[in-house]
Order: sequence, then structure tokens, then C-alpha cells
Amino acid sequence: MKYEKEFPNLAYLLSCYYHQDWLDEWGSESKLISHFAKTNPAEMVSGCVEEIGEIIKSEMTDEAVLAVLSKKFRGENLPYEKHGGVRLWLKALSEWIETGC
Repeated sequence: MKYEKEFPNLAYLLSCYYHQDWLDEWGSESKLISHFAKTNPAEMVSGCVEEIGEIIKSEMTDEAVLAVLSKKFRGENLPYEKHGGVRLWLKALSEWIETGC
């Protein structure tokens, strides 16, 4: 499965914003998400929320989800552990995107 084609908006968010220096660049996750939500087309932002929902509901294991996010989408230093796991982080991420953080 080509995850980048199936989830292009989430792939964009993770590869372009959650890079190795994201915390140095943005200072906080809320600033990163706020910038993403305010500066990208509404279709991309809402598409990202939809794609996150699809991944949360998928039958993939948490390990498989994390592998897709970090290896296929090239997200780095993803702060999922402080949220209690990758799916809980994705749920929070979706809510932040919807509200513009």
C-alpha cells in the first residue's frame, strides 16, 4: 500500500512540519499546529483530520501505525509517548488541527 498516496495531507504535515528540528523551529507543538492550520488550504487541513481518523480506526497495530508515520511519512521526534500512545496522540493532533490550536 502506498500510504503517501492514500494519506497525502497527513504525509505532508509529518514530513514538512515534524522534521528533526521541529521543536527548535516552532518551540511547541501548539505553535506548529497553529501555523499548519492557518497557512495551508482548508481542504488540506480538513483532509488531514479525515486521514487521521481513518488511521485511528484502522486495524493496524500501534507499532504498524508508528512505522507508517515515522518511516513512510518521515515524521521525526513524534511526541506520541507523552500522550499515552500513538493513537491517543493522533486523536489529540486531530482535535488541535480542527481548532487551530
